[in-house]
Amino acid sequence: MTANDMIRQALRMAGVLASEETPTAVMAADGLVTLNNLLQSMGATAFGSVSWPQTSFALTANDGSYTIGASGDINTQRPTAIYEAHVSYGGVDYPLKPMALEDYERISIKGISGIPESITIRPGYPLSTLLIYPAPSDVMTLVIDRVAPVADYALNDTLSIPAHWNRGIRALLAAEYCAEYGIEPAAAIVAIANDGKRVILRSNIQIPDAQFDPLLMRSSHTSGYPEILKG
Repeated sequence: MTANDMIRQALRMAGVLASEETPTAVMAADGLVTLNNLLQSMGATAFGSVSWPQTSFALTANDGSYTIGASGDINTQRPTAIYEAHVSYGGVDYPLKPMALEDYERISIKGISGIPESITIRPGYPLSTLLIYPAPSDVMTLVIDRVAPVADYALNDTLSIPAHWNRGIRALLAAEYCAEYGIEPAAAIVAIANDGKRVILRSNIQIPDAQFDPLLMRSSHTSGYPEILKG
């Protein structure tokens, strides 16, 4: 399905066009802006992103700060979030724990080098900054799975979205067109949009294995099975 196909179907769903009509050039151009804005907005979060592109980058010894974005130190699309990150060193992967910028700023001594343990994003535009702590003590490879919106589509571009997204995107787009054209969206459009969005979000949810601190576990004297200590 092309962007133009999606726009035409959504305009018909919104009641802006009759079933036999096609959008004018102006309507198609305006509709494309709305479609791109919708996909950009959804792609800014992990659960609404079509993909989580992976990027590798060679870290410099004793340097824990790197710009990321077009023409940055890490020359790739500026991420809105980091879904997963690790450093590879000596054939071993060391996971990086996401750290809030506020927590990073509370670190008193930042000039420490070693095996990195955390990663923080300092938002900026057009470049954000990745802060690695501790700074790598040697040349290491940073691997990140980025959350980043898709690039804007042209009218005749094929939409690179999973087939099960089409229903939700079409209804969400129709609701946007209703707002633009001053039309009260039908209850059916709202219901389909909400259901379709739930399908999109659920399809991207990944639940990691639960992890427990061993100190919170003990063997029961009665059953022989571990139980969680209660306060």
